[in-house]
Amino acid sequence: MCIFQPIKFKDRSVIRMSRAEAPAFTLIEMLVVVSIIALIVAAMAPMVFSAVASSRLSTAGQSVAATISYARQKAISSNQEVEVRFFAYDDPDRPGTDVLYTAVGLFANTDRSAKVSTGAAAMYSQQIGSLLYLPSGIAFGANTTLSPFLAGAQAQLFPDRQNSISKANAQYKKFSIYPDGTTDLRLGTQECYVTLVEERYAIGGAGELPRNFFAIQFDRMTGRATTYRP
Repeated sequence: MCIFQPIKFKDRSVIRMSRAEAPAFTLIEMLVVVSIIALIVAAMAPMVFSAVASSRLSTAGQSVAATISYARQKAISSNQEVEVRFFAYDDPDRPGTDVLYTAVGLFANTDRSAKVSTGAAAMYSQQIGSLLYLPSGIAFGANTTLSPFLAGAQAQLFPDRQNSISKANAQYKKFSIYPDGTTDLRLGTQECYVTLVEERYAIGGAGELPRNFFAIQFDRMTGRATTYRP
């Protein structure tokens, strides 16, 4: 008959590791690890910021392109002239900053000759929807390299007499899309575009394109918007 004998373990104090003998990091080792992590974060920060800026530009540019496309659809479907206005204004909330083009609006031109007491034909503009404001820190470039349409002298600058923007000294440049899809643009093909950039690149003389930008070209014959990204 087999008799099972209980297994005897050695004294636990022999096999148990005391706290004093447990492995641990020294202060110097911890400082080295923290320094390495800090260097990695510092090296990656520019790439992260660049990616965020690129994403914001893309989102804003796509919204502007969609607004222009909607203007064309509206002109054709409603059989009326639609203006695309690019607004620049002094922002009282940001005193001392440059005047930048940072908003886009659509306006329908309607013949109201029947309402004019003189009987003379006249046009009045009715705003379509809300204005599209660019995100903070993003603006349309105001030099001839970035936005020939806005920087050139051929596009007339109008005062915002309708007070579409409740800011000081608001002005705008515009182009119109007719019911047949054509526009009133008389600029060359290479001049019919605007470019969204970070605000710090928006002002200044003609120069090279920044690394991040979003360009929108409008076809003067069809009113269609084409976008370009680096």
